[in-house]
Amino acid sequence: MAKWNCWKDCGIDLANWGMNTMRCRTSQEMDDIANTTLCIGTWIPYLGLGSSAASFLQSDSHSWHYCQKEDLHAFAEGTLFGGYEIEKLGSDQLIEEYLMMALRTNRGIEKNLFKARFSLDFDLLFSKTIANLDPLWYKDTNYIFILSKVGWLVLDEIILRLALQIPQPLDRH
Repeated sequence: MAKWNCWKDCGIDLANWGMNTMRCRTSQEMDDIANTTLCIGTWIPYLGLGSSAASFLQSDSHSWHYCQKEDLHAFAEGTLFGGYEIEKLGSDQLIEEYLMMALRTNRGIEKNLFKARFSLDFDLLFSKTIANLDPLWYKDTNYIFILSKVGWLVLDEIILRLALQIPQPLDRH
């Protein structure tokens, strides 16, 4: 309980751990959280603890990934909260992260929220790439870009093609 309060006081939402039930949430519950979170255009910071865990933390002006890269044995023998690597994310990396997370949901990318978040027009940035994708992979309207079930099977390919269109470096955030 003390750790929970400490994390809560730091503004960290442990999205996959339920305090009252003391259990991890199911994949469906996590999908519902991701859909709700991405629908309103914000990200909930998450904290991963343990071997191979990942975290995403955010302030008003910066975002970071923390990764625990030790295997289980090295983690168990190591110091408490040791072995984590930190990576400060640039604006271009935040767009990549957003693409990766939003396209994994059944709501896809709401273009007005993308523009509000990144000050970039989704269609101007990605329309040439989308035109070269197999039309069975997605649905693209004036308001949303969403993957079909077939598109989910080639998600990595789609994200890679879109990510290659993000200007480097992008100094808007």
